[in-house]
Amino acid sequence: MGLLQSAVRPRWREIVFHRNALCSLAISLTIWVAFGNVRLPALAPSVKILDATGPVLTFTAMGFAVSVTALALILALPLNRAVALMLVNTDSDEPVQISERGGKLMASDPKTNEVFRAIPTQTSTTGYLNLVFVFVWTAVANVCASLVAIFAAVMVGNELLLSSESPAAHLIVAVLAGSLAYAALQMFSALLTIFEVAEFFQELSRHQLQVNARQETDHQA
Repeated sequence: MGLLQSAVRPRWREIVFHRNALCSLAISLTIWVAFGNVRLPALAPSVKILDATGPVLTFTAMGFAVSVTALALILALPLNRAVALMLVNTDSDEPVQISERGGKLMASDPKTNEVFRAIPTQTSTTGYLNLVFVFVWTAVANVCASLVAIFAAVMVGNELLLSSESPAAHLIVAVLAGSLAYAALQMFSALLTIFEVAEFFQELSRHQLQVNARQETDHQA
């Protein structure tokens, strides 16, 4: 309940209406309709659903491992200006700047430079928690896809993957394909997110180096 209340609830619209969810739903519906109404070509006619669940479990295990590793690295990030900006800023609140005074990082109003004793932004949708949530949700998506694969193997594992006549098998395969597509799309989104964060860190670091150089030049002058 804690994850649902603090993480999923504030972001449920983004999850439900995200292109990953919509594309996965479209894939599931397309496969379900195709199995019931379209005569599929005899590709791999002897492959059973059980044979297909093994590669699915391998992929989802890899996706889960990558997500957990990324989470460990994110949680181990030291507190610096880039991380502090992500900790105090959200997409909806007024921006908060981070300045260094006396060797200490402080949150302040970018307009008045007044130091905040109580940071006014939300805590549940900061840039930092949004980054963490991307990988938490990717791990959850891979776990769910694994559970669907196990369910498919147990319930209709002996049915033919492409030429089964069972409506239940058609539905389960469609759900399996959709959940696998969602897990794969989430992994791609997570990788893009890492690149965007790297760009943010680079831009902030380059700016800080330029400020340091100007201050050093002014001091020497």
